[in-house]
Parts: sequence; structure tokens; C-alpha cells
Amino acid sequence: MLSRMRLSLIVPVLLGLGQVLSAGAAIAAVACPPTSGGHHLRRVGGGSLYLGRPEDNMLQAPASTQGGANGYVNTWRFSNAENLTLVCRYEGTQAAVTLPLSAGSRTCRQEAASSSFVCQ
Repeated sequence: MLSRMRLSLIVPVLLGLGQVLSAGAAIAAVACPPTSGGHHLRRVGGGSLYLGRPEDNMLQAPASTQGGANGYVNTWRFSNAENLTLVCRYEGTQAAVTLPLSAGSRTCRQEAASSSFVCQ
């Protein structure tokens, strides 16, 4: 049987461990780099989401598109980003940057006005 003193030392350690475990790991954002090899991310078509490998052409359509004076905003929503790939394309080159999404990602947002594509 544990003594009262030993128990008073163990319980705070276990409680602290529980807080660390329950906090969970933060999902890292995945974003197209604004430039690649001196080329800027395309304002239109700068990023695309694919299920699996991009060469299999399983392009994913956005859940919503909103237009405005400053351009459009595309938003994708999903419950599981496992096996989703973000492909970033740049002005003046055929080269692309391919980034796998974190399995815990839930949304992607593409903004034409700022030439950004971010998933988290």
C-alpha cells in the first residue's frame, strides 16, 4: 500500500501527464510557398487538391466559391485529409511543388487576391 506522502507526490505528476495527453497534437498548416525558383504563385489556378497522386487526375472541387471585387475565395472542407495532395503552380514555369496534407487537416482556403493557398 502506498503511503499518503508517496501518493501526494504521484497524483500531481499523473494529472499533469493527463493534461498533456488530452491537449492533443496541433495540426500543422500546409501552404503553397509564395514563390518557387523566383516564380510567384499563380493568382488563378495556383493550387489544386487531389485525392491520391496528382497524376491519377482525381481533382477535388471546392465546397464553396465566393467572388468579389478583389477576386475569388475557394474553400474545401473534409472530415479526413488522408491521402490528399496539394499541388502548387507558379507563373512562367511548368514546375510545381507537391505537398501531402496532414491527416488531421479539415479545411483548405485559396484566395486569389493574396495569391495564397493554405490547408489546416
